[in-house]
Amino acid sequence: MSEVIGAGIGIGMLILLGFVYVLVMALSVVSYVFMALGIGGMMKSFGMPHPGCAFIPVYNTYLLGKVAEESSVRLGDSKVQPFGKILLIIQIVTSAASFLLGFGSCTVQIIQVLVTKTGPDSASGLSWIFILPMLLIWIISIAIQIITIIYCVFYYIATYKIFKCFVPKNAVLFLVLSIVFSITTPFIFFFIRKKEPLSPVINLDDYTPEE
Repeated sequence: MSEVIGAGIGIGMLILLGFVYVLVMALSVVSYVFMALGIGGMMKSFGMPHPGCAFIPVYNTYLLGKVAEESSVRLGDSKVQPFGKILLIIQIVTSAASFLLGFGSCTVQIIQVLVTKTGPDSASGLSWIFILPMLLIWIISIAIQIITIIYCVFYYIATYKIFKCFVPKNAVLFLVLSIVFSITTPFIFFFIRKKEPLSPVINLDDYTPEE
């Protein structure tokens, strides 16, 4: 009887995990679509070409940065940061570091298997090989954490610029929501995509009145 109950609990857990997995995947797809539609809509508001490219993975991060750059111009910032290039480069570096981290972890596991299958004498000779991959994993892990913090700083600055340009009165509120509940960001972008952005600030020093 206990075995039947245990089997039933196991099947129930598998069904629950499967449901959670499907729910997470569905939410990820919906968030991605809303994010792409939001970025593409804001690109249209700025008259930027090829808004459909916002659906391209990785490249849409660059486009988000370009929207932030145009927002900075509209806000009259004296120095416009190249958010597009910064976010894209950081994302690529993070992906490469994550790949190296996975490679290092696999290497450690392989070495563990080799040490386990060999005798005590060979194991003592192979033990020193742990040092290099473990050191690599440690360095890459710290680097990923630092890069992630840098990315978040620039990402939220760029996000704030966009909010400030499209919804000035709610910019701080939307920024807080994006930081505390990151899942809300794609839906906020989708919501503001058709808002009228601020008009470009005219530099009076460069202004020449018509004759």
